[in-house]
Amino acid sequence: MSRKSKVRSNIKTKYGAIIVLFAALLSVLGAYLNGGREKISPDADAEFHFIDVGQGDASMIITDESVIVIDCGPTYSADILSEYIGKYTDKIDCLIFSHAHEDHMGGASRIIDDFIVDEIIMTGYASDSAFFNRALDSMVKKDVKVTEADAGAEYTVGDVKLEIFSPIQDYGDMNNNSIVMRASVNSVSALFTGDAEDKAESDILESFGHKISSNILKTGHHGSSTSTSEKFLLDVLPDIAVISCGEGNSYGHPHKETTKKFDKYGITYYRTDIDGSIVISCENGELKYKPAA
Repeated sequence: MSRKSKVRSNIKTKYGAIIVLFAALLSVLGAYLNGGREKISPDADAEFHFIDVGQGDASMIITDESVIVIDCGPTYSADILSEYIGKYTDKIDCLIFSHAHEDHMGGASRIIDDFIVDEIIMTGYASDSAFFNRALDSMVKKDVKVTEADAGAEYTVGDVKLEIFSPIQDYGDMNNNSIVMRASVNSVSALFTGDAEDKAESDILESFGHKISSNILKTGHHGSSTSTSEKFLLDVLPDIAVISCGEGNSYGHPHKETTKKFDKYGITYYRTDIDGSIVISCENGELKYKPAA
């Protein structure tokens, strides 16, 4: 190679590296101006993700304006959950914990540590378990804003409206003390019920009635017969129900009593133990199921 060719090659290499560096700086600046987010926008108005974390719960709502995560599954699935969320975003606008049970909050500290979290909504009912204390430590370390959920409260997160229906009172057990919440995007809504059982469902119906009607139902307590009473189901009357449970779990979830109700009323339902992670997309009010990427 001639000296002139070598000079041209060096210049090309030098300025090529500068261009790559400049592009990287622009990417970082763009993320900074966007609140730190690098997010894949959904192909629809909204996507409701029900993530397969085994015997536990973890869901995510993605729109053009926001990312909301509801529950973080058990500790043993923390790596899977972090990787799943990380495919879509590096920032969570709102992280919601339905209640302080390990199968819903075991992965909480990992998610708080791995992502930018703007706000956390949770109940005031604490646990002395190690997973809960790890989550609290992570909240303090990251200085995350924490809001205690109150029945009747409403929040707006980007283009998502959140309505809290429960806990209405202290039921003395974590399941019934779950946050029950509806998330609405345009004309489509999804009801997330944690592990709320018959008593909490009855109080919700008495206090809120048909306000709980939703297109999508995250079935209570992994499809247990102690949740999703017939009266509650008829007031929600979803087009689609999702059951989050682990393959071959020792509880026998979902119970036949629950799935028979779905069959009786012609409600399409999916199960994470059979279908894996589930995505329900919404475009112009139309719901479509698709397997997770």
